[in-house]
Amino acid sequence: MGLKRYSLVLASLLILALVIVVAPTPAAIITIDNSSLNALATNISAMHDGDTLVLEPGTYFVSSVILSSGKNITITAAAGHGPSDTIIDGQSSYRFIYITDSSSLTLSNLALQNMNSENGGGGAIAASGPLTITGCQFYNCTSGTGDGGSIWFNPLHSAAYTLTITSS
Repeated sequence: MGLKRYSLVLASLLILALVIVVAPTPAAIITIDNSSLNALATNISAMHDGDTLVLEPGTYFVSSVILSSGKNITITAAAGHGPSDTIIDGQSSYRFIYITDSSSLTLSNLALQNMNSENGGGGAIAASGPLTITGCQFYNCTSGTGDGGSIWFNPLHSAAYTLTITSS
């Protein structure tokens, strides 16, 4: 009886461990404000696949290129807000984000301004995977080599990837 009971307990623990390991992590919705200089970069770096970053109204200054890979992310203005009051500013020195692999990026209801990429590619965004932009406005975005003033989209990993721009 002891061996059967031990086997049953062991089997139950194994099944429980598999459920915990295999269970998908739900996507998070992370809301931030611009009270910290590095809030944007810190939170994008900490995001997981499927997460959404909601920006409260304000100007978010970019102080270095934000690299992202291995995760599909969404960045949006808070409900009821948009490009007139939710702004990402590159200070005429930095690109906002560079998606270095086939991960997707969705941006909505934001203004991206004063972006610059001296090394080519889009002044504001460089992406190799699916890119969706809705309700965004771009101002004063430049590229040192002329490859895309605001956006550089180069689907390196698959010709099936798309760039979708709506109401922007």
